[in-house]
Amino acid sequence: MIQVYLAGPINGTFYTKETDWRSQATAELKFQSNVSINVLSPMRGKDEFDGKLIDEVTNHDPIELVGRDYSDIRRSDIILCNIPKNDKDKISIGTCAELGIAYERRIPVVLVCDWWFKDHPFVKVFCQYKVSNLQDGITKIFDVLGL
Repeated sequence: MIQVYLAGPINGTFYTKETDWRSQATAELKFQSNVSINVLSPMRGKDEFDGKLIDEVTNHDPIELVGRDYSDIRRSDIILCNIPKNDKDKISIGTCAELGIAYERRIPVVLVCDWWFKDHPFVKVFCQYKVSNLQDGITKIFDVLGL
């Protein structure tokens, strides 16, 4: 089974914004694939944020939150990281940490981004594949994994 982790900014955004693109990516990955794909989202189990702005003050234990995401990344075959242009004023510390973990574990990263963030030296090194929209990111995942 192929494991795909969905990375991207969460803090300071609305729940539906962060779950909508992840739901779309999950549906596309599973629909287009001829193999079993398990999609891992850091938003799973956080339904209490529905309709709310997500900020740093949550009722989730930070050790559990980071630990689960770290474990998800470590067991993933590839990372799909979506950082849309409208998030350009929000550089996510969590997402940057996720990219670093993937790099250290030699897990390929497909970055969906069309603004200056993609040109940062760390991002250039941590993200091996760069595309400008989500559909191209999904296509690139299939290409990288040879599916």
